Amino acid sequence: CPACLAPTHEVRLASMLLDVCERCAGVWLDREELNQLPEAFSDAAMREAAGSVLSALRSAPHAERGPAYPNCPVCQQAMLRRTYKQVSGLPLFHCADHGTWAEHATAVALFGMLGEDTQRELDARSRTQREDEVQRQLGLLRATERSLRSQVQRVERTQRWHLMLDALDIL
Repeated sequence: CPACLAPTHEVRLASMLLDVCERCAGVWLDREELNQLPEAFSDAAMREAAGSVLSALRSAPHAERGPAYPNCPVCQQAMLRRTYKQVSGLPLFHCADHGTWAEHATAVALFGMLGEDTQRELDARSRTQREDEVQRQLGLLRATERSLRSQVQRVERTQRWHLMLDALDIL
C-alpha cells in the first residue's frame, strides 16, 4: 500500500484486478484500469460486481489519510496528485508509468460516482432509444397516412370518372 505500507489483496472487477489495502482500504489501479472503470460500469453484471466492491469498501475498516504524496508501490517515486476527469473533485495519486492510488474515501466516492453516472447515462441512452423508436413509428404512421390519402384520392378520381361516364350515358 502506498499510503500505509500494509499488504493489499486483489479484488476482481471485470478483467481488472484491483489491489485493496488490508489496513486503510485504499485502492491501487494498474496503469490503464482507471480508464477502464467507466466501461466496466456500463454492463449490468459489471455494475453489480462493482456495487459489491463498493459495499466491501464502504464496510472496510480504514485508517486516516496517508502521506501527502505517497510513493508508487512499483517504482517508489512520489506520485502526482490529480483530479479524476479534471472536474470530479476526487483527488487521486498518479504514477504515469504504473498506475493510480485512491485513498479509501476517494475510492468509495469514485465507485459511487461511476455507478450513478453510468446509471444516468444508461437511463439517458434508454430514453434516447425510446425517443428514436417513437420517431421511427411516427415516420411509419406518416408514410401510411400519405399512402392512404393517395389511395383515397385515386378512389375519388375514379368515382368522379364513373359519375361523369354515367352522366354521359344519360344524355
